[in-house]
Amino acid sequence: MNIILIPEGFRKGQIASLSHRQIGVMAVAGLVVLPLVIGAVLYRIQDRLRDDTSPAAAVVAVYQQELAGHRAAIAATRARTETHINALAQRLGQLQAQMWRLN
Repeated sequence: MNIILIPEGFRKGQIASLSHRQIGVMAVAGLVVLPLVIGAVLYRIQDRLRDDTSPAAAVVAVYQQELAGHRAAIAATRARTETHINALAQRLGQLQAQMWRLN
């Protein structure tokens, strides 16, 4: 395979000739080595992104604990509120019954 290299000017270009062995080596490098290198780099990036020892992961863990505490407090408050509302509804019913008896 002949490759013509043209320098900056338009003078006569130089011809570089590649043998079948050189083309095969470049094909192996392009089809085997390059995907392996790209895969290794992407694996390292993914491994660093999954690292749970980062400060951001610690902050998220603290927020998750706080959120769990807030959810428990909301559930307890909701239960107490429902109990008080039921007691107030019962008392209102008693007052309405007394009012109807007086009228």
